[in-house]
Amino acid sequence: MQFTFAFPPWLRAAVVTMACLVGTGTASADQDITIGNPSFENPLWNPTSAPDEEFYGSAAKWKPLLDSQGEEVGVTGTAHLSSTYLDPLVVGQEVGFAGDNGFTTPFQTGASSMYQVLSDLVSPGANYRLTLAVGTQPLTNVDSHYSVELWAGTSLLKEIHGTIAGGTGFQQVTLDTVGAGAGKLKIVLSETNGGQTLFDNVRLSIVPEPSTLAMSGTALLFGLGYARRRVRKMATAL
Repeated sequence: MQFTFAFPPWLRAAVVTMACLVGTGTASADQDITIGNPSFENPLWNPTSAPDEEFYGSAAKWKPLLDSQGEEVGVTGTAHLSSTYLDPLVVGQEVGFAGDNGFTTPFQTGASSMYQVLSDLVSPGANYRLTLAVGTQPLTNVDSHYSVELWAGTSLLKEIHGTIAGGTGFQQVTLDTVGAGAGKLKIVLSETNGGQTLFDNVRLSIVPEPSTLAMSGTALLFGLGYARRRVRKMATAL
């Protein structure tokens, strides 16, 4: 008697899908968390009526922290920025900025920050990824010294900082951390050394845990292999 074993089509498809997911380390798309005004398009900048206008102190949903040295935050239009800055990292017509406003002594040493408290509560143990575009002031060669922070309530989850050479455009910045504590999530964006730093396309998401998927995939493949061996053993005994 000849005994032939074959996986049904649906099972073969499941195996292929799981193998692909294990290989890529993702089972589903990242879970985006809502951020208000993430690309700083509000208030709307009008290059026709005010070609050089910058909205100091205004960036809807983002709250400024002002100091005594004339440093502020706000939004500015990209139309009067160098074409160097109009790259895929920049979304829309405007970018946010933090830094010296130029109305007092320019580029004094000091910090200028904007922040936003989100409606989502932190999920302890979740993998968070905060990404954004960070750039330099196009009208000067002054370096930008930036800081990006993610908070849960009153607890700082993680801070990253760096320097972007003046006149070099935007760079993608990524902050990865694990949720802990309690309270609402908060994002803080800062220029830390008296220059002016531009921000755009802020995104926060929960990233799926790849190890869980890998374990599930391994268990499935092991189980299927065991089933095939059992069937072959039964066929041999006939």
